[in-house]
Amino acid sequence: MRILAGARLDPALARMLEKVYQFTLMTFGALMAVNQLGVNVGAVLAGLGVVGLTIGFAGERYSQQCYLRLSLFLGRAFSCW
Repeated sequence: MRILAGARLDPALARMLEKVYQFTLMTFGALMAVNQLGVNVGAVLAGLGVVGLTIGFAGERYSQQCYLRLSLFLGRAFSCW
């Protein structure tokens, strides 16, 4: 990339930034193409956001329950009583 050519960056960091830049451009391009096909992109993105929040909260609860079960199991396994 010409933008990063003058910067003294680590080659791995430069490659990562280039991949992020490419992904961002491809994503925006795909969203604009889908929008031109007549799909309401705003509604789709809002729906995906709600689904992401739901999965995040469910995953948080699941991980809390796993930690609780593990701590109870280990607490009983090493109990002196």
